Amino acid sequence: MSTEEDYVFFDIESDPEYQSAYYGTVTCDGFGLECWDYEVLFGKQRDMDVLIIYNDLPALPDGSKILRRLDEFSWHDMADLEEFTGELALAAAKDIVPTSFVVADLYSLLNNQNVIAHFTTKASVAEEWRAPTDRSIGLWNFLRQIIITKELARRLSCDAERQVRGLTTKVLASLIIADRWFQNVQIGLVDMSVDTSSIPKTVSSLQKSKAEDFKRQGNEATKKRLHQRAVQLYTEAVQTDPGNVVYRNNRSGALYDLGKNWEALDDALIATKLDPTYAKAWARLGLAHLRLGRGKRAKKALQRAIELAGRNGTDTMRQNLEDANAKIEADMNAIEQEKNKERARRLRVAFLDEDWDLTGTMVTMDSRIHARQTEGLVLFAERMRWPYLEEVRNYAETVYGDLVGGQTIPSHLYDWMYGMMLPGKWFAFKIMSALIICSRSIRHTIGLAPYYDCGVSLPQASYWRVRTPLGSILGCLPGVRSLNGWLGPCPPVRFISTLDADKPQHIRVHARRLAPFTTNSEWDDRAVLLQGEDVEYEARCMKLGEEVEPYLAAMTDRNQWVLPEKPVQQASVWEMKAIELQALPSPKSVPAPSLGVEMREERMDRETDYQARIVFQMNGSERTVTYTLYTNPIFVSLPACGPGPRGNHELHLREVSHYQNNIWTVDRLKEHSVETIAIGPDSVMIINATGHGCELLAYAWCAERGRNAIVREAGGACFACAVRAASRYRLGIGVVIWVS
Repeated sequence: MSTEEDYVFFDIESDPEYQSAYYGTVTCDGFGLECWDYEVLFGKQRDMDVLIIYNDLPALPDGSKILRRLDEFSWHDMADLEEFTGELALAAAKDIVPTSFVVADLYSLLNNQNVIAHFTTKASVAEEWRAPTDRSIGLWNFLRQIIITKELARRLSCDAERQVRGLTTKVLASLIIADRWFQNVQIGLVDMSVDTSSIPKTVSSLQKSKAEDFKRQGNEATKKRLHQRAVQLYTEAVQTDPGNVVYRNNRSGALYDLGKNWEALDDALIATKLDPTYAKAWARLGLAHLRLGRGKRAKKALQRAIELAGRNGTDTMRQNLEDANAKIEADMNAIEQEKNKERARRLRVAFLDEDWDLTGTMVTMDSRIHARQTEGLVLFAERMRWPYLEEVRNYAETVYGDLVGGQTIPSHLYDWMYGMMLPGKWFAFKIMSALIICSRSIRHTIGLAPYYDCGVSLPQASYWRVRTPLGSILGCLPGVRSLNGWLGPCPPVRFISTLDADKPQHIRVHARRLAPFTTNSEWDDRAVLLQGEDVEYEARCMKLGEEVEPYLAAMTDRNQWVLPEKPVQQASVWEMKAIELQALPSPKSVPAPSLGVEMREERMDRETDYQARIVFQMNGSERTVTYTLYTNPIFVSLPACGPGPRGNHELHLREVSHYQNNIWTVDRLKEHSVETIAIGPDSVMIINATGHGCELLAYAWCAERGRNAIVREAGGACFACAVRAASRYRLGIGVVIWVS
């Protein structure tokens, strides 16, 4: 059953039905997706009205609330949405409303341009939570977007049959990223470390003496309840001997006595970092938490204090621990006894938020799948016979440990280790970027691709994106593989320029996009489209003036139904001699002279497009033929057809000529032109590519002459069905490449 998602154009490579089992070709469904893609890019603009809320979202909730919501999602908890989305979008949430109303509001929020990331336009997803806010939406806005999107996903799953306008590419991308985030990322809190490197470990005896004197005076002021004076004196002691944990802990006590609970908590927290074994600091921290109403945080700190104190634990510590337990029990009882549902909900939320309190802690995001991602990257390198496999293996196996240890890694590798990327072209870009980053020999030389459709040229081999001319044409080469949107390893290229061929670089091949179908520019999309007569079936029809009985006899005569003759096996042998690349003049402006010679050359290289051509040699002779890849054709692989009574499908003698009057061998393809044949526009051109290397040459001819083609491999459709599928009134491709 189709869903609303099926009507949102995303990326055709992300569809599992797009690619065929034969490298470089697409399925019939894939051809349909190509038509859709072409229509989106070049067809009639079709607008869809989408409600978008442009108002700013409410101020971000506390980090503890965001983290708690991520950890504790409620299926029915509508009211919490107001914390993250504001009352404007969900004014009806307080009443009982249809799920579709809430879905519409969430759509409008996620289509907001202000603080909602459009992940299809982002080079890196991880940058949205790691990078400074001047270059990203920031951690907390990112997590809020994940929460809103997850709330949308849950409501869509429980009301999947009802369609609500607003599911755009932006929303779909957010749904995908949110789903992967919840599957792949484990969020948590760890104690924040304090940098004590600037605090002197020891001070002079004179300074120690002065600090002790300040402490003594502070103690006397405390006994006299002169708490402000005590704070000043303890501060003097801290400034004189910053590394002494006792002075800071005493100041925490004085601040506590003044009712400055947050300042007291900060001092106690730093004291626990300076000396994690100092029981009194933990006791002071627990007392500060208790004064702030944080029973659970107080209990944890006081338990630690009693554990460290051992036999020296005081009655005050134990009493404070009892008070913390009593606070927790009182909070739980208040939730259970509250009759008002809204107040009870708010009490429960506050109680749970305490588990995610950020005081003295920092947020961690661990990858649940880093081991799987490492294995996948190494396996990809193995299968594609990547020349720098050992470098990839050695680096990839340790990089996540380096990340956890505090080292910084490139954002694209971060994305890969967390599985945070969109499918399709984004996935292909990400896996190759990760592969290059892990290849120490070339990563600084080649950098990252400036475009999604760039190929990779290495001294030992080349790799091409599957939807580019070389990616589809070279798919029939022996030994190549197609994985994750990439084809390779292909032979290294030959540059027809002064470029250093041994320099690893990204290559963007320039080729004209072919229309997968023909349309009448005057066609009115409101009219009913009537299918024309099918030419091959027309040949079976009774002719004007023909008598009925002889016609029926001919149609029912089994001897007149024959299997059409397939193209015969060719003895021709064609060998690819070279893949040549010619740099094209850049239409872009020349880089500014102030960049310097090396930087100008590097930018020119990255922004240069190339014209590709393939050189073939026939039968080991001196004769060569060159095809320039001016266009980017689509090659369609048909599924096997259902067998007829005699295996393949039969044709009547009346229509056989239609299938046999336009067959070409690859040796003659250079001669082919519209003028060389006098066959009607409905005739299908059949290229006999049964000889060794002929399939590749036929593909190259299609790219030069601008023709899409159906490719018939072993086990595919029968001859009659292949030709019929290519006809004007089927797929309308007009060319069949018969391989076997």
